[in-house]
Amino acid sequence: GGDPIVVNGTEAAVYFFDLASIREHVNRVSAEITVANDYNIQTAMIYTKDVGGGHDTTGKVKMFYDATYWKTMAQSEGNVKDKSNITTIDLDFGLQVASIMYGMDMDFNYLGFKVTGEFVTNSSHYMYPDELPGTGNPTDIVSAQTARTGHKYSERDNAYYITAQKDWKKFGFTGELFKMGKFYRPYLDYFYTSAGDLSYGVYNINSRNNTVRFPLIEDNDDDDMYPDTMVEQRTFGYRLLSSEDPDGVFPGNDEDNDGVADNN
Repeated sequence: GGDPIVVNGTEAAVYFFDLASIREHVNRVSAEITVANDYNIQTAMIYTKDVGGGHDTTGKVKMFYDATYWKTMAQSEGNVKDKSNITTIDLDFGLQVASIMYGMDMDFNYLGFKVTGEFVTNSSHYMYPDELPGTGNPTDIVSAQTARTGHKYSERDNAYYITAQKDWKKFGFTGELFKMGKFYRPYLDYFYTSAGDLSYGVYNINSRNNTVRFPLIEDNDDDDMYPDTMVEQRTFGYRLLSSEDPDGVFPGNDEDNDGVADNN
């Protein structure tokens, strides 16, 4: 009962559920919400070293409350304002355990008229980290570990593009049509509990909030020999910052393409 919560502009309504007091094995966590108009629903999970849970009133360091990245679970089509799209949504929680991409591409050239295109499907798979709540971070995989029984679910979405091009001596034309689905996630987010262990030296790995993102599609805007985003920058380097560009050249800072930044 009660009046619905109204969120406008850049406002957000955040619901926090503390499971630390549950003393039974949990295999699945889900939430049911009813929404309408222009909405974007995101979820995240917080893992705390404070097994008692509860609200922190002492100002503990961030490492006590590492959270997964926010993940869009539902989004309205367009800016609806008349509540005509009211719906009830079931949201599942879990860690990404697999990301699969498959597709096809085409390349056509007839008398200089060129058409290229690609269609890709991404299937992301998730599993809830079953165990007793209030026992700290999920454990890493160990030898002879009992099979996990957490609830599994998956999402699937597509992306595509098609381009057409024709050139003559003095002029030409080109056009592109593309779309990327809202749940198209060409990456694998690996929740890496050891990433916060300074003695282990894994801070060289590009990890934030105990999450290592493995991109399945690589950009190279500065056109060097390294992808713009790497799990470990400059593979043969040692103890470099994860935010560092491998050769020190950022997009737009090397207009003469000599491999040396224009501004030091």
